[in-house]
Amino acid sequence: MSKTVGVASLLTGVVKQEVLRYWELVEREYGSVGVKSFDYPNLGFQGGDCEDVKSLGNELQELILQVNSIEIQIHGFDYFTHPNNVIYLKVVPSTELQQFHKKIHNIMAKHCKTVFSYYIPETWVPHVSIAMEDLTLENLKKFQHNFSEYSPLFKQKLSTIALVEFQKSGKGDLLKEWQYKENTLNL
Repeated sequence: MSKTVGVASLLTGVVKQEVLRYWELVEREYGSVGVKSFDYPNLGFQGGDCEDVKSLGNELQELILQVNSIEIQIHGFDYFTHPNNVIYLKVVPSTELQQFHKKIHNIMAKHCKTVFSYYIPETWVPHVSIAMEDLTLENLKKFQHNFSEYSPLFKQKLSTIALVEFQKSGKGDLLKEWQYKENTLNL
């Protein structure tokens, strides 16, 4: 039976707390709760419909045990308006991050009958969603106006990769999480 799954790095520490603060602000001021379909602020790498999630998980585990943690830099807000209105924090697409994304994409493409077209290497925009799915165009424009002079800046080393399953309800459930190689030495 096919499952819709995704691979993401879960944010931690101060960056996680800041993203959660933005989630609350967007809910309170702009009426959007769609981003809360997943309980963890994250950087998404790829997703798709997979029959053999166990084999996918095994290969992802092999990959994560071979690589060191990647430092990401988040710099400013940006927006998507298609297929949905989305507010997000921009993640600077370093060469190291793009190469890692491509490896994850290739594993997903190997194990899944379909992958998310917006997350293929040629079109992937690394980001951390602040509002999505239920954000009206009017509220998106209000946010853009209110935050036009504000550009948050954060750095964080990614510490884990997670495999999540997307339920029909839209909710994302954590299936498995792996630590990067350098983080396993401290276990």
